[in-house]
Amino acid sequence: MANGEKGSKDGDKGSQGCPDCPETPSFAKDIVVLFSADPDITHMKQQGIDLSSYDEVKAAASTIYKTLQPKPPWPGGNRMPKGGPYWTDDCIACFKKWMDTGYSK
Repeated sequence: MANGEKGSKDGDKGSQGCPDCPETPSFAKDIVVLFSADPDITHMKQQGIDLSSYDEVKAAASTIYKTLQPKPPWPGGNRMPKGGPYWTDDCIACFKKWMDTGYSK
């Protein structure tokens, strides 16, 4: 995995950065694990969004997706997670696939 990239609580999801993303990713199995308990979930709770909550992540999914991108503009001015380690392209693609396939719980 490239320096500064992540895909799980421990920052290591294998050489691709994320586990195999199923055709229909689910929040419980494939998405929530992409957010680290600390600092991601802890920091964002202070900002008013609980990244461990299906409803809150679904409601903010478009903004979250935009802030995960490697190039600006980012909503709020910062790439997520602020200061890294950043998600791999595979992790970002899995999050987008979750959105595109209907936000499975």
